Amino acid sequence: MTLTAPGPRYPTLDIVRGVAVMGILAMNIQAFALPEIAYFMPIGPQSEGSANQISWLIDYVFFNGKMRALFSILFGASCLLIIDRAIANGHSPAKVHYSRMMWLFLFGLAHLILIWWGDILAQYALAGMILYAARNLSVKALWRWVAAMFVIEFLMFGVNSVLGTLMYSGIIPSSIAPEMVANMGEMFTLDAATYNEELALMRGGYAAIVADRWSMIGESAIFWVLMMPATLGLMFIGMALYKNGFLVGEWAADRYRRVAAWTLSLGLLVSTVMGFWAMQSGGAPIVSFAINLGYGSMFQIIMAIGYAALIILWWQTGGRESKLAKVLARTGQMAFTNYLGTSIIMSSIFYGYGLGLFGQVERFALWAFVLAAWAAMMAGSWYWLARYQYGLLEWLWRSLARAKLQPMRRSQT
Repeated sequence: MTLTAPGPRYPTLDIVRGVAVMGILAMNIQAFALPEIAYFMPIGPQSEGSANQISWLIDYVFFNGKMRALFSILFGASCLLIIDRAIANGHSPAKVHYSRMMWLFLFGLAHLILIWWGDILAQYALAGMILYAARNLSVKALWRWVAAMFVIEFLMFGVNSVLGTLMYSGIIPSSIAPEMVANMGEMFTLDAATYNEELALMRGGYAAIVADRWSMIGESAIFWVLMMPATLGLMFIGMALYKNGFLVGEWAADRYRRVAAWTLSLGLLVSTVMGFWAMQSGGAPIVSFAINLGYGSMFQIIMAIGYAALIILWWQTGGRESKLAKVLARTGQMAFTNYLGTSIIMSSIFYGYGLGLFGQVERFALWAFVLAAWAAMMAGSWYWLARYQYGLLEWLWRSLARAKLQPMRRSQT
């Protein structure tokens, strides 16, 4: 694939991005509606009973980390695509790229402080500023950097996961690393006082919620640093899979079929085992650390690639002319608007300055909100892009990055 040649939009990128932005909500809904610990483990008042436990398991096996990984992979590919097009159009690729990342970082900060604590945009922007240096690397070189990033991540989280598992299994005593055990407990324990404090905060007024997020900005920055190797690794995967033609549908159907079969079989098996392990443990902090930050991350990546392969295979083998493919493509074209839009809507539903439903909806019932939001994303994206060239926030981002208002309405001629 020639990276300096101009080209049309790649429908596979848009379709996979559409699935990813909808899938992200299936996991994020728990962070909008329930105290933070519920995002990681099936514990808390809204997780009691078989329906809630099964709901957590479905979320964990099919969505947790997988959709964020897929979104990150697509971000890396999209950055490379835009750099490619800047070169083809005679523009400075560095100027185009860094202007976009600067504004994305500001959007992310606004999202984090004013709307929702779970923002990923600011970290994406910071990672994007680094990945520009890798734009000319070969596919093989990119895969080497992928390996390096995940070795770093394993040293940061995986080693602790192995050690923690050995402690949990009783193979070695927990006294070997008491500080590590204490840190895991602090991160993943359902503490009644903290739990109730979070309920009171999120059911309260807007000013108090914003003040709390502002006070936590330092912790957010630490999180960005800790997660940077994994985020960059995913984006490097996206760049490699764009360069080798995987993400743009250039591989033969049999290759996509094999990738999907192997990755999804392995990923689903391991994720299911880890999900049942978490449920059986009753919320043990060591287990929670392992399945969310340790072992789980690698299989999230494997499944994300498998999802992409399966979607592109479907598109290749008859899906490309379907109405669903066109709807998903438009949803993906408006991923920025859809991502921030769902944050605004869901925070207004669950937080105290809106309907105040935080902590009052059982986990399984949250699927009603997810399905309604999916329908709204698809219908809204279809309606909007029939009339306008860009989603609202895509247009704003593009206009700010180019320091010039971009044409919005589609030509009627």
